[in-house]
Amino acid sequence: MIYALLTGMKYGLILSVTFSLGPVFFSLLQTGIQKGFRSGALMAAGIALSDLMYAFVCQLGLSQLVKQFESNIAAVGGLIAIGFGIATFMKKSRLEVAENGTNQPQRVGTFRFISKGFLLNSLNPAVVLFWIGMASVASAKIEKSPAEAYIFLAGIISILFSSDLLKVFFARRISNYLSSHTLDWMNRIVGLCLTGFGVWLIYSALTGRIQ
Repeated sequence: MIYALLTGMKYGLILSVTFSLGPVFFSLLQTGIQKGFRSGALMAAGIALSDLMYAFVCQLGLSQLVKQFESNIAAVGGLIAIGFGIATFMKKSRLEVAENGTNQPQRVGTFRFISKGFLLNSLNPAVVLFWIGMASVASAKIEKSPAEAYIFLAGIISILFSSDLLKVFFARRISNYLSSHTLDWMNRIVGLCLTGFGVWLIYSALTGRIQ
């Protein structure tokens, strides 16, 4: 059991470094900077729930069923990413300033950021392929029992979630040094990244390049 957990954590550490950049990464940082640690942590929790769902489904041997609907996932994900992108691009930053002069995050609902993290991660075909690959690694390297395979995957998710929390923490730390003008430009850049990502997903789904 310990071997399975440590092996999963090792893979999670490698993957958190090598696959860290992407639309979800930038959206996570933006949330941490503009909305605070709590909101960023909620988004990270949504991402972790998405990872947990795919890890569980793939480990059950349903990866081929998931892959069959990969183009549909890409098309829906593209539309949602474009929607998030346009909304982010158009958003204006309104930071409250406390008595000590530091920026304070706006108060928001819990469900909004959990669902945003869950959707952005779940509707990315690359995430599907990633967990199919990790389920294959679990079968090849962790052969003693199904329980150890799940522990292996849980080790990966725990590290990925922890790394997302660290990103949010450091993003929040630098937010006090950023002006509203800088945050507006960040919104535009993240919005363009999400919109471009969404367009690419739809194009890939229509042309069959996802398969």
